[in-house]
Amino acid sequence: MLTVLDAIKNRRSIRKYKPDPVPDEVILELLECARLAPSAHNWQPRRFIVIKDEEIKRKLRDCAYGLQFLESAPCVIVCCADLMAFGARASRRRMKELLVSGALDDIGAVDNVPNYLQGTDDYAELKRYRGQAAFDSAIATEHIVLAALAFGLGTCWVHMFQPDSVHKLLELPDNITVVSLLALGYPDQSPPPRPRLPLADIILTPIPTKGKG
Repeated sequence: MLTVLDAIKNRRSIRKYKPDPVPDEVILELLECARLAPSAHNWQPRRFIVIKDEEIKRKLRDCAYGLQFLESAPCVIVCCADLMAFGARASRRRMKELLVSGALDDIGAVDNVPNYLQGTDDYAELKRYRGQAAFDSAIATEHIVLAALAFGLGTCWVHMFQPDSVHKLLELPDNITVVSLLALGYPDQSPPPRPRLPLADIILTPIPTKGKG
């Protein structure tokens, strides 16, 4: 059984795929993993579009500066966020759900809750939540990336693309923002681990160690 640690340590960005299609039931399992991801304030803005159509994949490649594997991958998931999730009504509903579930029972009193967490009734103001939307979408997308390994699948997370062009291609409404593209399929390569900084370079404070004696 693949463990989470196994998935993290063995994940690679795959850019060569076998032509075998990814079964719909597997894609749904992956999207269920994304649905279960955490999000700030329980806003849950993540939205996904599954692309299998060859012509649309070709056009996605053109939106991504010619990245060929976006066309050759059996499936591309367009990872988005719905800015309407940050509307005042939706925010109140999500907060009520947290209260009813008991999720907030142990946090104690919270003073001076920022207005930002209340959402907004002003549609134009929703754009200020794009950063939070992208953050939450990314967490859910990484759930898909790691869960894919349990099904023998590989992924490549793409940020080198033109979001406005993808938005126009898919005829998305203004409240949907495109965050990333995720190629998905059965790997036709086995890349070695990529270089990473040593652990000491990413920890900004010393880790306490047990004293001797």
